[in-house]
This record gives sequence, C-alpha cells and structure tokens, in this order.
Amino acid sequence: MPPKKAGKEESFLKVCKRIKAVLLTEKDSSLSKDNAASYVQQKIESLKLLCDCIQEGGANREAFLEGMQLLRTSIRLQLEDASLLIVNAACHVVSAILLKCDAGSPEETILNWFVPQLFLLTSHSSTAVSTTATEVLLTMGRKGLINAESLSEVLRRCLSKNKTHRWTSYMVLLTVLLNYPATSKGPLLAHFNGPVCKLITAGLHDPNEDVRRVSKRCFSAFTAFQPDGSLVDTMLSGLDAKTVQSLLEEEDVDAYTVNRVAEQTGGASLFGNMPAAVPLHQRAKSGVAPRSSYTVAALNDELRQVASLVNRTSKHPVTAKPSQFSLCGSRQRSLFPCFAPYQRFD
Repeated sequence: MPPKKAGKEESFLKVCKRIKAVLLTEKDSSLSKDNAASYVQQKIESLKLLCDCIQEGGANREAFLEGMQLLRTSIRLQLEDASLLIVNAACHVVSAILLKCDAGSPEETILNWFVPQLFLLTSHSSTAVSTTATEVLLTMGRKGLINAESLSEVLRRCLSKNKTHRWTSYMVLLTVLLNYPATSKGPLLAHFNGPVCKLITAGLHDPNEDVRRVSKRCFSAFTAFQPDGSLVDTMLSGLDAKTVQSLLEEEDVDAYTVNRVAEQTGGASLFGNMPAAVPLHQRAKSGVAPRSSYTVAALNDELRQVASLVNRTSKHPVTAKPSQFSLCGSRQRSLFPCFAPYQRFD
C-alpha cells in the first residue's frame, strides 16, 4: 500500500521512512499485469507524496537533510528505473528540491547527489524527461549550485561518446563559466582551469556542430575572466587557423582575446598596444581541425589531482572515483533540448 498523506503531527523523517519502504520494494517477475500496474502506481504515489512534502516545507534543515539522506539511494534507483512513469515522478522530486534550493543550503548538497543520473536522463527517449533533466542541470549551473565533485562529473561527460551528453556538459560548463567567477565559488572554479582549458579545445574540435558552437561560447566566457593570457595562449596553440578564425567571428569574444588572436594569426592589433603573444605552432595547411588527443584517462588523472588540492583547501571533501561513471551512453536522440540560441532543428 502507498503511504498515506502526511498529517501535521507527523515528522518529515517518519514520512521518509514510510516512503523508503515503498520505493525499495522489489518487483516480482511473477506479478500479473494488474498487480504490476499497482506496483508502479504505489511508487508514483510515494514520489508524489515526497514532492508535496518538499514543496510544503515545514521541516527544519537538519531533519530535511536527514530524511533525504535516508532516501538518497531510493531516489537514485527511481531515476534509473525502466518505467517512464516512475522516472518522470522522480524527476519531479528533483525539480521540487531545486525550487527550494539556495547556494549553501542542504538542498544544494542533495541536488548534487543526483547529477550522474540526471546526465544519463538527458538522452532519455522521453522528451519530457530529457528536457527536465537538462533544465535542472543548467539551472544548477546558473544558480551556483554545482559543487566540486559534480563539476568533475560535468567535465568527464565532455568526453562522452554520446553527443547529447557532450552537448549538455558543455552547456552546463558554459553556465558555470558565466556565473561562478563573480561569486564565492570563483576560487573553486580556478582549481579546474587546466582541465577546462583542454576540454574547451577538445570541444572546438568536436565532430558535432552543436558541441562546437557551445564550445566557442565557453571559450569566450573562459577567457573573459583570466587574469593573464597564458591559458588563452595555451588554448590557441592547439587550434588550427580555420578554428581560430571562427572564434574571431563570435560576437561576444572579449577585446583582449581578439587582439591576441589577431597578433598570432598575422592580423593587425584591433585594440591598441597589448602584450606580445607567444607565436602559435605551425598551422595545418588544410585548415581542418584535428580530433583532440585529450583522453578520458588523462582527464581523470588531472581531476584526481584537483580533488586532492580541493580537499586540502576546503571543508567539503571531494571523492573522485572515475570508475563509477560510464561515458558510453547507449541511448541517443536526434532532438536536442530547446534552449536558444543553441538549439537545432534538422
């Protein structure tokens, strides 16, 4: 039986215990069609009850975090369930948490638990599920809710074999680059400068046009807050002339970057006297961008080093375990989530 609606006298923790009992019930393969439908419905009603409790509030922060900790594994399993109805209901729970979330709140910690599952759902066959998952990830980036461990997951997905996961990862990275530098999480983002620099270069060489387009915006956002040009020069040195020229055509490339690109490609300085840039490597005559050689193994090595550094300087440790994450999405879809100006209609 699904749990009854919570009464005013019942604590949030007790409700979570009742919901957990339903969510962790395993489906019996011998169930009849009617009983199987009842099994799914019980889980959906439990998730709706949890969603209502989150939206109504009332629980203090400690009780809320304790109750959600109790349901952490249960909600993850529902997000991975084979039933579209259960997955959709679980997505509504995550969305409800997001609506109540502010930077530094318990909800921020809770949201980051589900980032790996949300990435997988961005390529779900259901447009409603995939769009909800993408919206949650992008909103987390805009609101500054992505922590160090989840940022590592975002960067890993940039090298995914699934084009939708790559596109989403670079979109989330773009929101982080646009919003984090001016906030208290700016120093955290600085720890990831090395991997971000290489991944943007990889994105500019990506075989998918949508990924390349978002990577150009990431390049502009990343170079805009760099205190010196060393990282900009590092990225430019890995690009061919055709890709560099395409960067000059972006409307929001900052003046400093345009000047350095112009100098390094033989063009005139556009913004007065700027420091001389280190000459770039000889460009390929064909003008075709090579596929980036940045590998998942190399990225994981760098992220482990970043995690070690963050752990020494932060009260919130990072657990970097690359083996937990699969970069080979099995499901792909042709329709990208609708977030202008990056959407395509092929």
